[in-house]
Amino acid sequence: MSELEQRKLLSVICHGASLLSPTVVAIAIPILILLLSNDPIVQVNAKEAINFSINLIIYGVVILVLFISLVGIPLALLFGSILLIASIIFPIIAMVAVATSPDQPYRYPFIFAIV
Repeated sequence: MSELEQRKLLSVICHGASLLSPTVVAIAIPILILLLSNDPIVQVNAKEAINFSINLIIYGVVILVLFISLVGIPLALLFGSILLIASIIFPIIAMVAVATSPDQPYRYPFIFAIV
């Protein structure tokens, strides 16, 4: 497998991990790839995937706690639905972006960097 094909594959796996489950798996797979890969583009994509998964968890907790206690369940369900849709669509967009442009790391919108 060439270096470019390996970069594409590992980057797609990093971003696709969040589609598997919103739990530890979505963070563990990119962490493993981050630790095992020497490619700087793959490492940036892995960090971005980790940040995205952590942000989803944080946004979910904020929606659960604040919106249910302050604005009510219907609005919390609306924002929760938006978060669910974003958690499916953004990784798919990221996977397509890194597969078509493997020399550029993908940056998710609306997230803050933790890692």
